Amino acid sequence: MNNGLYKNLLLKLSKNEYDNMKMKQNKNSLSNIEQEKREYNRENEHFMNYIIIKKIDEILLDKIFRFIKNNSYKNVKKEYSKEIIQYLIKYHTCILFYENNENNNENDKNTDIDIKNILGIVFFKITDKLSIKENNINTKCLYINWMFLCNKLYGKKSVTMILEIIKQNCIYEDIKYIIYKTDRNINKKLFYKKYSYYRPINVNKLLEQDMIQNDNDENVLKKVYNTFSYPIEFLKNYNVEMVSSSCNYNVKDLSCFINDELYREYEIFEKFDEKELCELLDNDIFYKFVIKDIETDEIECFMCLYKVLDTYFDQEKLINGIVCCIFVKNTIKNKSYVLEMISEYCYKNSIFDMVTIPHFLEVKVHEYKNFKLMRLKIHNLYYIEKINGTDINGTDINGTDINGTDINGTDINGTDIKDKIYKNCFLKF
Repeated sequence: MNNGLYKNLLLKLSKNEYDNMKMKQNKNSLSNIEQEKREYNRENEHFMNYIIIKKIDEILLDKIFRFIKNNSYKNVKKEYSKEIIQYLIKYHTCILFYENNENNNENDKNTDIDIKNILGIVFFKITDKLSIKENNINTKCLYINWMFLCNKLYGKKSVTMILEIIKQNCIYEDIKYIIYKTDRNINKKLFYKKYSYYRPINVNKLLEQDMIQNDNDENVLKKVYNTFSYPIEFLKNYNVEMVSSSCNYNVKDLSCFINDELYREYEIFEKFDEKELCELLDNDIFYKFVIKDIETDEIECFMCLYKVLDTYFDQEKLINGIVCCIFVKNTIKNKSYVLEMISEYCYKNSIFDMVTIPHFLEVKVHEYKNFKLMRLKIHNLYYIEKINGTDINGTDINGTDINGTDINGTDINGTDIKDKIYKNCFLKF
Protein backbone atom coordinates (compact mmCIF):
# COMPACT_ATOMS: atom_id res chain seq x y z
CA MET A 1 0.00 0.00 0.00
CA ASN A 2 1.48 3.33 -1.09
CA ASN A 3 0.17 6.34 0.78
CA GLY A 4 2.75 8.66 -0.65
CA LEU A 5 4.16 8.82 2.90
CA TYR A 6 7.91 8.98 2.60
CA LYS A 7 8.65 7.40 5.96
CA ASN A 8 11.81 6.04 7.46
CA LEU A 9 14.00 7.12 4.54
CA LEU A 10 16.39 9.39 6.38
CA LEU A 11 18.20 9.37 9.67
CA LYS A 12 16.52 10.06 12.98
CA LEU A 13 17.89 13.31 14.39
CA SER A 14 18.46 14.07 18.05
CA LYS A 15 17.28 17.39 19.46
CA ASN A 16 20.74 18.95 19.30
CA GLU A 17 21.26 17.70 15.77
CA TYR A 18 17.89 19.15 14.79
CA ASP A 19 18.63 22.53 16.38
CA ASN A 20 21.90 22.75 14.49
CA MET A 21 20.43 21.54 11.23
CA LYS A 22 20.06 24.10 8.45
CA MET A 23 19.35 23.74 4.80
CA LYS A 24 22.83 23.49 3.32
CA GLN A 25 21.57 23.93 -0.20
CA ASN A 26 18.79 26.44 -0.63
CA LYS A 27 18.09 25.14 -4.09
CA ASN A 28 16.52 21.93 -2.75
CA SER A 29 13.10 21.55 -4.33
CA LEU A 30 9.98 20.29 -2.60
CA SER A 31 10.24 17.12 -4.68
CA ASN A 32 13.46 16.34 -2.82
CA ILE A 33 12.02 17.30 0.53
CA GLU A 34 9.05 14.99 -0.06
CA GLN A 35 11.47 12.10 0.49
CA GLU A 36 12.71 13.39 3.81
CA LYS A 37 11.62 12.58 7.32
CA ARG A 38 12.61 14.53 10.42
CA GLU A 39 12.12 13.63 14.02
CA TYR A 40 12.88 15.79 17.02
CA ASN A 41 12.41 15.85 20.75
CA ARG A 42 9.90 18.42 22.03
CA GLU A 43 11.06 19.66 25.42
CA ASN A 44 12.72 16.26 26.04
CA GLU A 45 9.29 14.68 26.56
CA HIS A 46 8.69 12.62 23.47
CA PHE A 47 9.52 12.36 19.81
CA MET A 48 7.27 14.00 17.24
CA ASN A 49 7.64 12.92 13.64
CA TYR A 50 6.46 14.60 10.48
CA ILE A 51 5.93 13.44 6.95
CA ILE A 52 5.07 15.22 3.72
CA ILE A 53 2.01 13.87 1.93
CA LYS A 54 1.79 14.23 -1.83
CA LYS A 55 -0.63 11.41 -2.66
CA ILE A 56 -3.30 9.91 -0.47
CA ASP A 57 -5.39 6.76 -0.31
CA GLU A 58 -8.85 6.32 1.19
CA ILE A 59 -7.55 4.98 4.51
CA LEU A 60 -5.30 7.96 5.22
CA LEU A 61 -7.89 10.38 3.85
CA ASP A 62 -10.43 9.02 6.31
CA LYS A 63 -7.96 9.41 9.21
CA ILE A 64 -7.23 13.02 8.28
CA PHE A 65 -10.95 13.70 7.86
CA ARG A 66 -11.75 12.28 11.32
CA PHE A 67 -8.81 14.09 12.95
CA ILE A 68 -9.94 17.48 11.63
CA LYS A 69 -13.57 16.76 12.47
CA ASN A 70 -12.88 15.66 16.07
CA ASN A 71 -10.58 18.53 17.01
CA SER A 72 -12.38 21.67 18.11
CA TYR A 73 -11.27 25.16 18.99
CA LYS A 74 -13.29 27.32 21.37
CA ASN A 75 -16.06 24.66 21.42
CA VAL A 76 -16.50 24.83 17.64
CA LYS A 77 -16.02 21.73 15.50
CA LYS A 78 -15.59 22.26 11.77
CA GLU A 79 -16.20 19.35 9.43
CA TYR A 80 -14.54 19.82 6.06
CA SER A 81 -15.62 17.40 3.36
CA LYS A 82 -13.20 14.80 2.06
CA GLU A 83 -13.39 16.54 -1.30
CA ILE A 84 -12.05 19.76 0.25
CA ILE A 85 -9.21 17.85 1.92
CA GLN A 86 -8.34 16.23 -1.41
CA TYR A 87 -8.40 19.66 -3.05
CA LEU A 88 -6.01 21.05 -0.44
CA ILE A 89 -3.60 18.14 -0.89
CA LYS A 90 -3.72 18.53 -4.67
CA TYR A 91 -2.94 22.25 -4.70
CA HIS A 92 -0.79 22.51 -1.55
CA THR A 93 2.06 20.77 0.16
CA CYS A 94 0.74 18.92 3.21
CA ILE A 95 2.80 18.13 6.32
CA LEU A 96 1.38 15.70 8.86
CA PHE A 97 2.80 15.78 12.40
CA TYR A 98 2.38 12.68 14.54
CA GLU A 99 3.47 11.41 17.91
CA ASN A 100 6.04 8.65 17.77
CA ASN A 101 4.71 5.23 18.67
CA GLU A 102 7.39 3.34 20.55
CA ASN A 103 6.00 0.06 19.24
CA ASN A 104 6.54 1.11 15.61
CA ASN A 105 9.23 -0.74 13.74
CA GLU A 106 11.54 1.91 12.30
CA ASN A 107 12.43 -0.41 9.43
CA ASP A 108 8.84 -1.08 8.45
CA LYS A 109 8.05 1.42 5.70
CA ASN A 110 4.41 0.36 5.57
CA THR A 111 3.71 1.10 9.24
CA ASP A 112 0.40 2.96 9.41
CA ILE A 113 -0.04 6.09 11.47
CA ASP A 114 -2.73 5.63 14.09
CA ILE A 115 -5.24 8.48 14.14
CA LYS A 116 -4.77 8.84 17.91
CA ASN A 117 -1.09 9.70 17.25
CA ILE A 118 -1.81 12.52 14.78
CA LEU A 119 -0.89 15.88 16.31
CA GLY A 120 -1.51 18.27 13.45
CA ILE A 121 -1.83 18.83 9.71
CA VAL A 122 -0.50 21.92 7.94
CA PHE A 123 -1.04 22.96 4.31
CA PHE A 124 1.16 25.49 2.53
CA LYS A 125 2.02 26.56 -1.00
CA ILE A 126 4.45 28.68 -2.96
CA THR A 127 2.81 31.89 -4.15
CA ASP A 128 4.65 32.96 -7.29
CA LYS A 129 2.99 36.28 -7.97
CA LEU A 130 2.16 38.16 -4.81
CA SER A 131 1.43 41.69 -6.02
CA ILE A 132 2.46 44.68 -3.93
CA LYS A 133 0.37 47.54 -5.24
CA GLU A 134 2.32 50.42 -3.75
CA ASN A 135 5.46 49.25 -5.58
CA ASN A 136 3.69 47.82 -8.63
CA ILE A 137 5.79 44.64 -8.49
CA ASN A 138 5.37 40.90 -7.89
CA THR A 139 7.29 38.82 -5.38
CA LYS A 140 7.42 35.16 -4.36
CA CYS A 141 6.49 33.91 -0.91
CA LEU A 142 5.73 30.78 1.06
CA TYR A 143 2.11 30.92 2.24
CA ILE A 144 1.07 28.71 5.19
CA ASN A 145 -2.70 28.99 5.06
CA TRP A 146 -4.27 25.94 6.77
CA MET A 147 -3.33 24.62 10.20
CA PHE A 148 -5.31 21.90 11.97
CA LEU A 149 -3.76 21.10 15.36
CA CYS A 150 -4.69 18.92 18.33
CA ASN A 151 -5.37 20.65 21.64
CA LYS A 152 -1.91 19.94 23.06
CA LEU A 153 -0.33 21.98 20.23
CA TYR A 154 -2.58 25.01 20.51
CA GLY A 155 -0.06 26.97 22.58
CA LYS A 156 1.86 29.84 21.04
CA LYS A 157 5.19 28.08 21.57
CA SER A 158 4.08 24.88 19.83
CA VAL A 159 2.62 26.72 16.84
CA THR A 160 5.80 28.77 16.45
CA MET A 161 7.87 25.57 16.66
CA ILE A 162 5.86 23.91 13.87
CA LEU A 163 6.22 26.97 11.66
CA GLU A 164 9.97 26.92 12.18
CA ILE A 165 10.10 23.30 10.97
CA ILE A 166 8.33 24.26 7.76
CA LYS A 167 10.51 27.32 7.33
CA GLN A 168 13.80 25.44 7.71
CA ASN A 169 12.86 22.57 5.45
CA CYS A 170 10.78 24.07 2.67
CA ILE A 171 12.41 27.31 1.51
CA TYR A 172 13.50 28.09 -2.01
CA GLU A 173 16.42 30.43 -2.58
CA ASP A 174 14.33 33.10 -4.32
CA ILE A 175 11.51 33.28 -1.74
CA LYS A 176 11.64 36.55 0.16
CA TYR A 177 8.76 36.15 2.62
CA ILE A 178 6.81 33.62 4.62
CA ILE A 179 3.18 34.48 5.32
CA TYR A 180 1.41 32.60 8.12
CA LYS A 181 -2.37 32.50 8.49
CA THR A 182 -3.66 31.36 11.86
CA ASP A 183 -6.44 32.10 14.36
CA ARG A 184 -4.11 32.60 17.32
CA ASN A 185 -1.18 34.80 18.31
CA ILE A 186 2.31 33.65 17.38
CA ASN A 187 5.77 35.16 17.76
CA LYS A 188 5.86 36.75 14.32
CA LYS A 189 5.21 40.17 12.81
CA LEU A 190 1.48 40.84 12.34
CA PHE A 191 0.71 42.55 9.07
CA TYR A 192 -3.01 41.92 8.51
CA LYS A 193 -6.02 41.02 10.65
CA LYS A 194 -9.20 39.79 8.99
CA TYR A 195 -12.48 39.85 10.90
CA SER A 196 -15.36 37.68 9.75
CA TYR A 197 -19.12 38.05 10.07
CA TYR A 198 -22.02 35.73 9.47
CA ARG A 199 -25.36 36.40 7.85
CA PRO A 200 -28.12 34.21 9.42
CA ILE A 201 -30.31 32.34 6.91
CA ASN A 202 -31.91 29.36 8.66
CA VAL A 203 -33.26 31.20 11.69
CA ASN A 204 -34.72 28.13 13.43
CA LYS A 205 -31.43 26.22 13.52
CA LEU A 206 -29.44 29.28 14.54
CA LEU A 207 -31.81 29.98 17.41
CA GLU A 208 -31.47 26.40 18.62
CA GLN A 209 -27.71 26.79 18.82
CA ASP A 210 -27.83 30.28 20.38
CA MET A 211 -26.17 31.82 17.34
CA ILE A 212 -28.83 34.53 17.47
CA GLN A 213 -29.71 36.27 20.71
CA ASN A 214 -33.31 35.33 21.41
CA ASP A 215 -34.37 38.64 22.95
CA ASN A 216 -37.19 39.07 20.48
CA ASP A 217 -40.08 36.95 19.35
CA GLU A 218 -39.06 34.17 16.96
CA ASN A 219 -41.44 35.46 14.29
CA VAL A 220 -39.84 38.88 14.52
CA LEU A 221 -36.39 37.37 14.00
CA LYS A 222 -37.62 35.43 10.99
CA LYS A 223 -39.06 38.59 9.56
CA VAL A 224 -35.72 40.34 10.03
CA TYR A 225 -33.41 37.65 8.64
CA ASN A 226 -35.67 35.89 6.15
CA THR A 227 -36.47 39.10 4.35
CA PHE A 228 -33.75 40.59 2.22
CA SER A 229 -32.85 44.24 2.22
CA TYR A 230 -32.32 45.64 -1.21
CA PRO A 231 -34.59 47.99 -3.19
CA ILE A 232 -36.82 46.79 -6.01
CA GLU A 233 -34.76 48.91 -8.43
CA PHE A 234 -31.72 46.78 -7.68
CA LEU A 235 -33.64 43.63 -8.63
CA LYS A 236 -34.78 45.29 -11.85
CA ASN A 237 -31.24 46.28 -12.82
CA TYR A 238 -29.26 43.18 -11.80
CA ASN A 239 -29.68 39.42 -11.83
CA VAL A 240 -27.81 36.68 -9.99
CA GLU A 241 -26.78 33.36 -11.45
CA MET A 242 -25.02 30.33 -10.00
CA VAL A 243 -22.14 29.14 -12.18
CA SER A 244 -21.50 25.39 -12.25
CA SER A 245 -19.06 25.09 -15.15
CA SER A 246 -16.60 27.08 -17.26
CA CYS A 247 -18.20 25.68 -20.40
CA ASN A 248 -20.03 28.29 -22.44
CA TYR A 249 -18.85 30.96 -20.01
CA ASN A 250 -16.60 33.89 -20.84
CA VAL A 251 -13.78 33.08 -18.44
CA LYS A 252 -11.54 35.77 -19.92
CA ASP A 253 -14.03 38.51 -19.04
CA LEU A 254 -14.44 37.15 -15.52
CA SER A 255 -10.67 36.93 -15.05
CA CYS A 256 -10.23 40.54 -16.20
CA PHE A 257 -13.02 41.67 -13.89
CA ILE A 258 -11.51 39.92 -10.85
CA ASN A 259 -7.98 41.17 -11.45
CA ASP A 260 -9.19 44.73 -12.03
CA GLU A 261 -11.06 44.62 -8.72
CA LEU A 262 -8.06 43.10 -6.95
CA TYR A 263 -5.89 45.98 -8.06
CA ARG A 264 -8.54 48.55 -7.14
CA GLU A 265 -9.46 47.17 -3.71
CA TYR A 266 -6.36 45.53 -2.23
CA GLU A 267 -2.89 46.61 -1.16
CA ILE A 268 -1.39 43.12 -1.40
CA PHE A 269 -3.00 40.36 -3.46
CA GLU A 270 -2.67 37.20 -5.55
CA LYS A 271 -3.90 37.42 -9.14
CA PHE A 272 -6.13 34.86 -10.87
CA ASP A 273 -5.15 33.47 -14.26
CA GLU A 274 -7.69 31.96 -16.63
CA LYS A 275 -6.53 28.38 -16.08
CA GLU A 276 -7.02 28.37 -12.31
CA LEU A 277 -10.28 30.26 -12.69
CA CYS A 278 -11.55 27.49 -15.00
CA GLU A 279 -10.54 24.91 -12.39
CA LEU A 280 -12.43 26.90 -9.76
CA LEU A 281 -15.59 27.16 -11.86
CA ASP A 282 -15.52 23.46 -12.73
CA ASN A 283 -15.00 22.26 -9.15
CA ASP A 284 -18.17 21.19 -7.36
CA ILE A 285 -16.84 21.95 -3.87
CA PHE A 286 -17.22 25.66 -4.64
CA TYR A 287 -20.45 27.63 -4.99
CA LYS A 288 -19.90 30.41 -7.55
CA PHE A 289 -22.24 33.36 -7.98
CA VAL A 290 -22.12 36.09 -10.62
CA ILE A 291 -24.25 39.23 -10.59
CA LYS A 292 -24.63 41.02 -13.91
CA ASP A 293 -26.14 44.23 -15.15
CA ILE A 294 -29.29 43.15 -17.00
CA GLU A 295 -29.03 45.89 -19.61
CA THR A 296 -25.29 45.76 -20.41
CA ASP A 297 -24.59 42.11 -19.42
CA GLU A 298 -21.45 43.33 -17.64
CA ILE A 299 -20.20 41.54 -14.55
CA GLU A 300 -20.82 43.56 -11.40
CA CYS A 301 -19.97 40.98 -8.72
CA PHE A 302 -18.35 37.59 -8.27
CA MET A 303 -18.62 35.59 -5.06
CA CYS A 304 -17.22 32.13 -4.32
CA LEU A 305 -18.05 30.01 -1.25
CA TYR A 306 -17.35 26.55 0.09
CA LYS A 307 -19.37 24.47 2.56
CA VAL A 308 -18.29 23.55 6.08
CA LEU A 309 -20.40 21.78 8.71
CA ASP A 310 -20.12 23.65 12.02
CA THR A 311 -21.04 22.15 15.38
CA TYR A 312 -21.27 24.42 18.42
CA PHE A 313 -21.16 22.79 21.86
CA ASP A 314 -22.01 19.34 20.37
CA GLN A 315 -25.36 20.48 19.02
CA GLU A 316 -26.88 19.93 15.57
CA LYS A 317 -24.63 20.64 12.59
CA LEU A 318 -24.97 23.96 10.78
CA ILE A 319 -24.28 24.26 7.06
CA ASN A 320 -21.93 27.22 6.87
CA GLY A 321 -21.19 28.81 3.50
CA ILE A 322 -17.76 30.41 3.88
CA VAL A 323 -16.88 33.14 1.41
CA CYS A 324 -13.36 32.62 0.08
CA CYS A 325 -13.58 35.61 -2.26
CA ILE A 326 -15.96 38.42 -3.15
CA PHE A 327 -15.41 41.17 -5.69
CA VAL A 328 -17.90 44.00 -6.20
CA LYS A 329 -17.59 46.67 -8.86
CA ASN A 330 -17.62 50.24 -7.63
CA THR A 331 -20.66 50.98 -9.80
CA ILE A 332 -22.69 49.21 -7.09
CA LYS A 333 -22.84 51.86 -4.42
CA ASN A 334 -24.15 49.65 -1.63
CA LYS A 335 -22.25 46.36 -1.40
CA SER A 336 -24.68 44.97 1.14
CA TYR A 337 -27.28 44.60 -1.63
CA VAL A 338 -25.03 42.02 -3.28
CA LEU A 339 -24.82 39.91 -0.13
CA GLU A 340 -28.56 40.19 0.41
CA MET A 341 -29.34 39.06 -3.15
CA ILE A 342 -27.06 36.02 -2.89
CA SER A 343 -28.31 35.22 0.63
CA GLU A 344 -31.86 35.23 -0.68
CA TYR A 345 -30.85 32.79 -3.42
CA CYS A 346 -29.30 30.49 -0.78
CA TYR A 347 -32.39 30.78 1.41
CA LYS A 348 -34.87 29.95 -1.37
CA ASN A 349 -32.76 27.01 -2.56
CA SER A 350 -31.88 25.74 0.97
CA ILE A 351 -28.13 25.80 0.30
CA PHE A 352 -26.75 27.18 3.60
CA ASP A 353 -27.92 27.83 7.15
CA MET A 354 -25.60 30.82 7.39
CA VAL A 355 -23.06 32.65 5.25
CA THR A 356 -19.70 33.68 6.72
CA ILE A 357 -17.97 36.56 5.00
CA PRO A 358 -14.81 38.56 5.73
CA HIS A 359 -14.85 42.29 6.37
CA PHE A 360 -15.88 43.84 3.04
CA LEU A 361 -18.18 46.77 3.76
CA GLU A 362 -16.76 50.25 4.15
CA VAL A 363 -18.27 50.70 7.59
CA LYS A 364 -17.00 50.48 11.13
CA VAL A 365 -16.96 47.13 12.91
CA HIS A 366 -19.87 47.93 15.22
CA GLU A 367 -22.01 49.03 12.25
CA TYR A 368 -22.10 45.60 10.61
CA LYS A 369 -25.10 44.65 12.73
CA ASN A 370 -27.08 47.26 10.79
CA PHE A 371 -26.61 45.05 7.73
CA LYS A 372 -27.82 41.84 9.43
CA LEU A 373 -24.24 40.68 9.95
CA MET A 374 -22.90 39.36 13.24
CA ARG A 375 -19.24 39.33 14.11
CA LEU A 376 -17.58 35.99 14.84
CA LYS A 377 -15.31 35.69 17.84
CA ILE A 378 -12.67 33.79 15.85
CA HIS A 379 -10.75 35.81 13.27
CA ASN A 380 -7.76 35.17 11.03
CA LEU A 381 -4.38 36.73 11.73
CA TYR A 382 -1.74 37.04 9.03
CA TYR A 383 1.90 37.18 10.06
CA ILE A 384 4.87 37.86 7.85
CA GLU A 385 8.56 37.11 8.10
CA LYS A 386 11.35 38.15 5.80
CA ILE A 387 13.79 35.31 5.23
CA ASN A 388 17.38 34.86 4.04
CA GLY A 389 18.76 36.01 7.38
CA THR A 390 16.72 39.22 7.64
CA ASP A 391 13.68 40.19 9.63
CA ILE A 392 10.69 42.20 8.40
CA ASN A 393 12.72 45.39 8.72
CA GLY A 394 15.46 44.07 6.45
CA THR A 395 18.11 44.07 9.20
CA ASP A 396 20.21 41.29 10.64
CA ILE A 397 20.26 40.41 14.34
CA ASN A 398 22.76 43.20 15.02
CA GLY A 399 20.52 45.81 13.44
CA THR A 400 22.96 46.58 10.64
CA ASP A 401 21.92 47.20 7.09
CA ILE A 402 22.43 44.18 4.81
CA ASN A 403 21.82 43.01 1.27
CA GLY A 404 21.26 46.52 -0.03
CA THR A 405 18.25 47.23 2.16
CA ASP A 406 17.67 50.26 4.28
CA ILE A 407 16.44 50.22 7.86
CA ASN A 408 12.79 50.23 6.72
CA GLY A 409 13.17 47.02 4.74
CA THR A 410 13.12 48.67 1.31
CA ASP A 411 15.70 47.57 -1.22
CA ILE A 412 17.25 49.92 -3.76
CA ASN A 413 14.29 49.43 -6.10
CA GLY A 414 11.67 49.86 -3.36
CA THR A 415 10.22 46.38 -3.84
CA ASP A 416 9.77 45.12 -0.27
CA ILE A 417 6.58 44.72 1.75
CA LYS A 418 6.53 47.60 4.20
CA ASP A 419 6.66 47.15 7.94
CA LYS A 420 3.07 48.14 8.74
CA ILE A 421 -0.40 46.76 9.34
CA TYR A 422 -2.21 46.55 6.02
CA LYS A 423 -5.92 47.23 5.69
CA ASN A 424 -6.75 45.08 2.66
CA CYS A 425 -4.99 41.88 1.61
CA PHE A 426 -6.22 39.01 -0.51
CA LEU A 427 -4.63 35.55 -0.57
CA LYS A 428 -6.36 32.71 -2.37
CA PHE A 429 -8.01 29.62 -0.86
